[in-house]
Amino acid sequence: MTAEKAKQEFDDFESASKPIRDAGIPLYIAMGNHAAYSEFARAEFTKRYKDPTTGKLYYAVDMGNCRAFILNTEQKDNQLQITGEQFDWLKNEMEASSGKHKFVLLHRPLYPKIKHLTDSLNKYPALRDQLADLFRKHDVDM
Repeated sequence: MTAEKAKQEFDDFESASKPIRDAGIPLYIAMGNHAAYSEFARAEFTKRYKDPTTGKLYYAVDMGNCRAFILNTEQKDNQLQITGEQFDWLKNEMEASSGKHKFVLLHRPLYPKIKHLTDSLNKYPALRDQLADLFRKHDVDM
């Protein structure tokens, strides 16, 4: 993939999702495996969708009495994991958001269908279970 091809793919997505944004509907983007399969795609995704405050590809947003955590399962050198700095951030954010409904959005599932056992968070069971325990501890709604 070239830089121009990556740019075109994201331009196409922006064009297709324009009616949603034009209607004032928030659109929260989590990196997926197709945005991480080349350095060009990763760079273009990061340029467009990183959190403007932190520069990270994971973030939280409040919507009324709800808080949504958008996570990045495609971190470079840590794919299929929510670990390290991102996990610590999530833990702190969840502790600070008591009393709110909590929703977690991520591209790869913790518990996949049989077909995806090795390309989901299931690939690293100990880390997956640590994340699931965090969700239970903080009463994540979905």
